Amino acid sequence: MKSRASINVHEMVLAGVFASITAVLSQVAIPLPFSPVPISMGILAVYSAAILLSRRAAVLSQVIYLFLGAIGVPVFGNFRGGLSVIVGPTGGYLLAYPIVAFVISYFIDKITDKENENTNYIVRQIKRLFIISFAHSLLYAMGTLWLSILLKISFQEALIIGVVPFIVLDFVKIIFTIFAIFTLKERLKKLGLLSSS
Repeated sequence: MKSRASINVHEMVLAGVFASITAVLSQVAIPLPFSPVPISMGILAVYSAAILLSRRAAVLSQVIYLFLGAIGVPVFGNFRGGLSVIVGPTGGYLLAYPIVAFVISYFIDKITDKENENTNYIVRQIKRLFIISFAHSLLYAMGTLWLSILLKISFQEALIIGVVPFIVLDFVKIIFTIFAIFTLKERLKKLGLLSSS
C-alpha cells in the first residue's frame, strides 16, 4: 500500500512537471496569415509525456495543462489563458492533447511488451512512427472538425487551413520524437531514473 501511494505521488509530480513543459513549449507559437491556427511546439511535450511517463501521468499532465489554461493561467500559445482560447479556433487541437497522450502511451506499452533485444531496430522505429502518426491524425481530426463547426465551413476547407500547412513540420516533430525522446528514455532507464515497466 505504501509503495502504491508513493508511486501515485511520484506520478502527480511528474504530471505537474510535464504540464509545465507543455506550457513552456506552447509559447513557441508562430501565427500564420492564412490560418487561425499557429505553428506550435506544444505537441512535442505531449509526445514526450506519453513516452516517458506512465499512461496515467501522461494523460494527467495534459488535463492539468488544460485545466490551468481554462481557469485563466496564461499557459496557451502567446501567453493566453481562459475558456475563450479553448472554445476558439485552436480548441479542438488542445482538447485532443490528453487523447493523443493516452493513445501513444497505450500502444507504446503494447508493442514494448512484445519487443526484446533481438527486435529489429528499423521495425521498432516504423512501429513508433505509425503509432505517433496515428495519434497525431486524431489531433488533426478533432482540430479540423472543431474549425469546421466554429467557422461554419466545410470539413475540406477546414483541412486546408488547419492541417495542410502543418503536415511537413509535424512530420519533422514526429521524426525528432522517435529518434530523440525514445533515445532519452533508454538512457534514463539505464541510469535507473525511469521505470522499465
